[in-house]
Amino acid sequence: MEKYICIHGHFYQPPRMNPWLESLETQDSAYPYDNWNSRITAECYAPNAVARLLGTTGTIVDIVNNYSRISFNFGPTLLSWLKANNPWVHEALVLADQASQKRLGKGNALAQVYNHIIMPLATQRDKLTQIRWGIKDFENRFARKPEGMWLSETAVDTPTLTALADEGILFTILAPEQAEHVRPLGGDEWQDVTGGKVDPKSPYLVNLPNGKTITVFFYDGPTSRGIAFEKLLSNGDLLSSRLTKLFDPKGPQAQLAHIATDGESYGHHHQFGEMALAYSLKELDDDPEYRLTNYAAFLATHPPLHEVRIRENSSWSCAHGIGRWKEDCGCAIDPQKGWNQKWRKPLREALDYLKSRLDEFFEQKGGELFKDPWAARDDYVEVMGPKEPEAWSGFLKRHLAAEPEADTALQAAKLLESQRWGLFMFTSCGWFFDDLAGLEPVQNLRFAARAMELAGELGAGSWEEPFLRILEQGSSNEALFGTGRDIWEKRVVKRRVTPARVVAHAALSSLHQDHGLAGGIYAYDIESPYQEKWDQGNFKVSWGRAKVTHRPVGEEAQYCYAVLHAGELDFRARVAPCSDNHDLTALAREIKKPMGEEDAAGVENVFDRHLSGERFGLANLFLEGRRKLGRAALDRATEENLKQAKEMYRQSADVMIGLRQMDVPLPEIYLALAEAILTRDLIDQLKEPGERDLSDAMIRVAQQVLALELKLDSPVLKLALAKAVARCLTEYKPDKASEERLAWAGNLVILARTLEIPLNLWEAQNDFFKVLKDRGPTGLTPAMQRMGSLLDFELGVS
Repeated sequence: MEKYICIHGHFYQPPRMNPWLESLETQDSAYPYDNWNSRITAECYAPNAVARLLGTTGTIVDIVNNYSRISFNFGPTLLSWLKANNPWVHEALVLADQASQKRLGKGNALAQVYNHIIMPLATQRDKLTQIRWGIKDFENRFARKPEGMWLSETAVDTPTLTALADEGILFTILAPEQAEHVRPLGGDEWQDVTGGKVDPKSPYLVNLPNGKTITVFFYDGPTSRGIAFEKLLSNGDLLSSRLTKLFDPKGPQAQLAHIATDGESYGHHHQFGEMALAYSLKELDDDPEYRLTNYAAFLATHPPLHEVRIRENSSWSCAHGIGRWKEDCGCAIDPQKGWNQKWRKPLREALDYLKSRLDEFFEQKGGELFKDPWAARDDYVEVMGPKEPEAWSGFLKRHLAAEPEADTALQAAKLLESQRWGLFMFTSCGWFFDDLAGLEPVQNLRFAARAMELAGELGAGSWEEPFLRILEQGSSNEALFGTGRDIWEKRVVKRRVTPARVVAHAALSSLHQDHGLAGGIYAYDIESPYQEKWDQGNFKVSWGRAKVTHRPVGEEAQYCYAVLHAGELDFRARVAPCSDNHDLTALAREIKKPMGEEDAAGVENVFDRHLSGERFGLANLFLEGRRKLGRAALDRATEENLKQAKEMYRQSADVMIGLRQMDVPLPEIYLALAEAILTRDLIDQLKEPGERDLSDAMIRVAQQVLALELKLDSPVLKLALAKAVARCLTEYKPDKASEERLAWAGNLVILARTLEIPLNLWEAQNDFFKVLKDRGPTGLTPAMQRMGSLLDFELGVS
């Protein structure tokens, strides 16, 4: 029997960016990371690219790219974020696909419908755009055509499969419960396989109404569920043992044992799951009885021998079909709460209403602008988001009905961006969870607001009120958040971003910086042809002119601004539209008197006389800006207190240590003071690599920590120590200076262990492994060998 094994991971995060800023803002629920993409990258996507294989003694014997041995798909919006923020992970995926092509003749990577919409609930045009965008994005990243495509939540109907086949997709993956009847090719009698009774070890052919066909692989349900609920990832042996038991000795000659799960299982949902996966893959790869493969490779040599009828309007995550994304079907994340999901229906209906208006307007307005508006939308994936001038110019020449002009280019960008966000507002996660006020539904509503806003700027009708009349029929399960209308007004409308707010953010942020306003702020570019700054005592003031450009749309606007920091958290700004020749000399002249008197109200009166625009304060800055200015104000306010605290500790340190040696308990306030001061001292010592030995100052700090029996548990200190060690390896060169820094880094690791400070040395291990692969164990210097041992590598050298 030919025994093939395939493990598929569906890696995906919903697009969580602010649609006005084209960027993820800070998400406190992802702490200690800035946002959930960063957190899950650190816990899953990156570790799977450099998964540890451990030997019998628990030391690292190899670091492997799991993606080169599994079938995988990544959501295109997630891949875009990875390429911008963790390019090495993106590159690891591309290299893994290339490696699998060399090994199997077919790549491991599958495409995905673009932004994870539920395809059976989409219009035919939206189905096609999602597929075409997904294919084009895949081709641009992996430099080949995709053969397979992942459907969001494996939600499927015959029109979706037909659309896939029409676009050249050969296969997709479904849950076993999505099969209804099977029969041998050319046979007459259908066999009922409902309830997951389909044999998953072979591919199945679907004959489509238009005469085309597509292949479906039904993954092994019990084993896939075992990863989530039976702790199969607690040990690599468990996973490989379970997979090897799936073969049927009485079955066909060639069998495929395969599973499909959320890729986040391998590290995020199950800590160290990537290591269990790596171990299992190595076991299977080393066993000549089994062949690790991917779907495309298996299909190329083992075409379907059976035909299948799918269960229409079904998915892998809703027992009721696709009810989870349109009604209160009973599916919930936490049924114990007793919440209802009646809000799902009005959310779906409100967005369906808005989408129909957007599409009608797109067809009418797009018919004036484009040769074929729908063809232009399908091609828009090539230039989506911030526009590269050459690519955008080429796009306009291909699709505009007339020669491109500034006004038509702006209208085209706004119209296509409104369609982009109109598709994003159907991202499946908006219905998946339990409450209308949750992060995901609110995110979809923000996409809807942006789509509506852009269409409105082009002359579309006012759709907000009829939209809200539908939306308000749904309510949060928590009375605090109210109806859909309340959520819209409190959590969507207030997050809208205007160019004036961008200018206010830039101007207020620049008050305590040496540079002016020029530069990029999220999706905006700002130029400041004229700016003045003036300090007087505790007051800082600035005024000038600014031009702001929204890169994805290309729209420019001119503003004049004046901003004041009157100490502490008192930030004030005025921003008003103006022209290039707007005269601000009178403002400059009149502001001298109130500034000299540190009269905030008087300064604000001058602002009002010369700039009658919008008022902004600290609360109007974007979150990162608010926090940065807030922290700076806090640092200034506490600087003197910190000096006093340091002096207080210095004066009492000897007494505290003496009392501790006499076994006299110390008051908590003294221990907290010592911990804070010594932690800060250590962090200050880590800013630059030291010499071969640790500095006297660092040793003194360590001695005091040990003498006082402190546990330094600061996340900031742990990160600083780990980064300092990694920095010495990242910057390593075969010279004396690098060797000394490497010795210092090794001493840091020993120091951390002595002080019982647990370090995440993952980054340093990755850098060390690169050197090890390049030189081999016998080519390492003594300092590098020592570092390898400290980083828990099994080097095999004396």
